[in-house]
Formats: sequence, C-alpha cells, structure tokens
Amino acid sequence: MVMAGIIVQSGMAVFAEDGAGVSGSVAADVHVAVPAARNIKTRAMENRDEAKGIMQEKRAAVKEMVAEKKEAIQERKLDLKAAIAGRKEAFDKAREEFRAKMETRKEEFKTKREAIKAELKVKLGKIKDERKKEIVDRLDNKLADINARLTAHWAEALNHLSELVTKISSRADKAAANGADVSAVRTRITAAEAAIAAAKTAVAAQAAKTYAIAITTEDKLKADVAAMRQTLNNDLKIVRDAVQAARKAVEEAVKALKAVPKVDTATTTPAAL
Repeated sequence: MVMAGIIVQSGMAVFAEDGAGVSGSVAADVHVAVPAARNIKTRAMENRDEAKGIMQEKRAAVKEMVAEKKEAIQERKLDLKAAIAGRKEAFDKAREEFRAKMETRKEEFKTKREAIKAELKVKLGKIKDERKKEIVDRLDNKLADINARLTAHWAEALNHLSELVTKISSRADKAAANGADVSAVRTRITAAEAAIAAAKTAVAAQAAKTYAIAITTEDKLKADVAAMRQTLNNDLKIVRDAVQAARKAVEEAVKALKAVPKVDTATTTPAAL
C-alpha cells in the first residue's frame, strides 16, 4: 500500500511537471504571436494609408488636368470670339468703304453724264428726223440705265459674297480651335478674298463709265448706236467675268470647309490643348 501511494504521488508529480511545461510553451507561443499580429496590422494600415495617398495624388492630378483643359478651352473660346468680332468689324469697314467708293463713282458718273447729255443734244440738233432723234435719245438713256443697274446689282452681290467669306472664316476658326486641319480652307479663303477685291475694283470703275454715242451722219445713226452698245457689252462682260470668278472662288472655299470632318462639332483632344 505504501509503495502504491508512492507510485501515485510520483506519477502525479510527473504529470504536474509535464503540465507546467506545456503551459509554459503555449504562453511563449502566444507571446511571440501577438507582436507578429500587431506588425501585420501595422503594415496593413501603412499600405492602406499609402494607397490612399496615391489615390489622392491621382485625383489631384486629374483635377488639375481637367482645370487646365477647361482653362485652355475657355481661352480658345475667347480667342475665337475675338477673331469673329474682328472679322465682322473688318467686313463692316470694307463694306462701308466699298459703299463710299461706289457713291463717289456714281457722282463722277452724274457729272460726266450731264456733259454727255448736253453734247448729245447739240449733235441731235443737226438731225432732221424727229423720230430718229427720239430713238437715239432713248437708247442713250437705256445704255446709261443698264450700266447703272448692273453695277449696282454686282456691288450688292459682292457684298453678299464678302459676308459669306466672313462666315466661312468664322467657322474655320471654330474648327481650328477644336483641333481640325483647316489649312486648305484658309488657302481658298485667301483666294476668294483676292477675287472679290478684284471684282469690286472692276465694278467701281465700271460704275463711273459713260457711253456717249458718237454721232457722225444721220444715215449712220443706227451703226453709231450699235457700236456704242457693243462697247458697253464688252465692258460689262469683263466685269461680269470678274464677279463670276469671285463667286466661283467663294464656292471653292465652301467646298473646302465642307470637306473638314464635323466642322462644327470637332472633338477636342489633349494634343489640341
């Protein structure tokens, strides 16, 4: 019995020692695991903060880029507005100058016309046939009326063409501001402006011209009138050709503008900024 008790006590002592060893080992493991978990959590927080910082930088960069684009777009709008206003001002000035020039030529024509009418009256005084006198006088007035009417019509047509070129230029400016290539349009606009200027010069000069019928003898009145009518027709043809050339040049400018893709809705690209 004594021996059995000793054995039991000894076993319990051993068990107690083993239990103490296990407990010590677990405690050590826990002690090591806690700092490791804290390190992982710390690194996770650091990574999150770093990612948050990177995201904020990206957002700030995007915001700045958007602001720069808006500013660039606004600047282009202001430049476009100024260009359009400048072209309109130039057009108004040119139209007024042309109107004044035409008025000057008309006054010159009136002065010359009065002298021609007085001279014609003297010449017709030598013609005995009253009917022929009336016909010649009427045809003389008709030649002057034809010239005045056509030059006035062409002057108005040229003003219209000039206005159209101004609109084409404004649309080209808008397309260029949106990143479109309008070099071909610019070339056509320059050609159209030159053609219109040449036609205006021709019309103004024609408006001041007078056509005095050179009366020789009574039996040649018909030939004399026909010769002056032909002279007028020849002069008018030259001016008409100049006006048509101007119209053709403007049509070419319109075609060039239409060839620009989405001229009114071109997409703004970063490269264009």
